[in-house]
This record gives sequence, structure tokens and C-alpha cells, in this order.
Amino acid sequence: MKEDLRVLLAALAAILAPAMLGTVILAMAVGYWNWSGMALGFGIGCVIAFLHLFFLGWPAWFAMSRRMPMRWWNAGGLGLVVGLAPAALLSILLAGPRVSVRDWQDTARILLFCAACGASAGLSVRAVRGVDPRLGTGTRG
Repeated sequence: MKEDLRVLLAALAAILAPAMLGTVILAMAVGYWNWSGMALGFGIGCVIAFLHLFFLGWPAWFAMSRRMPMRWWNAGGLGLVVGLAPAALLSILLAGPRVSVRDWQDTARILLFCAACGASAGLSVRAVRGVDPRLGTGTRG
């Protein structure tokens, strides 16, 4: 029962952390704090984070955690890849044959934003779940 609660809390943290980070980053980029717009952005961010978590994040987390203990660095890296991969694939597929350097700079900013949100999700899951004690490394550090 305790492990089920930790998984549920980790899922909640993995949804809320990138949605909150994305909301704050977008509010700072726009330059003003519009509460109704932030609430809408937070809701959209939660939906996107939910989809990333359950279609990509959890399967990758459980596959990786069976092979090695999930430390901070590989949890953050896994979250970065999960946040970055769909956006990168979509930007490559939607890029036209003639793309300017300015378009690639804008795309790089968006991909960096997605990577930061994904890394925050991976790190928040690691903070809540810790290392699986059955793997022989019962430390949480």
C-alpha cells in the first residue's frame, strides 16, 4: 500500500511540476501575470504533462528502474528526453523544405522549454519515489 501511494504522489508531482514551471516561464516571457490566462495555461500544461507521463514517462521509468537504480542524474535525463522527444519529432515532421535560421532559433527555444519541463517532471518523480530498496541501494540520496 505504501508503494502505491508513493507512485500516485509521484504521478501527481510529475504532472504539477512541469505545468507550474511552464506557467511561470510563459508568464515571465509575456511580461505580465494574467491570472485567467495563467489558469488556462496551467490546465493545458497539466493535460500535456499527463499525456507525457502515462504514454512515455512511466513505461520508460519502470523499464529503466529495473536495470539500474534511479539516481538524480538519470531521472532528470530521462525526464528531459521524455519532455523533448515528442516536441522534437513534431518540429522535424512539420518543418518545411525551406526553413530559415530564425525558424530554427525559435524551435530551439521551444525545445529547450520542453526539455526543462520534462527534466522538472523526472526530478520531481525521483524526489517523491526515491530509490527502490529492492535493488540493494536503499539510500535516498
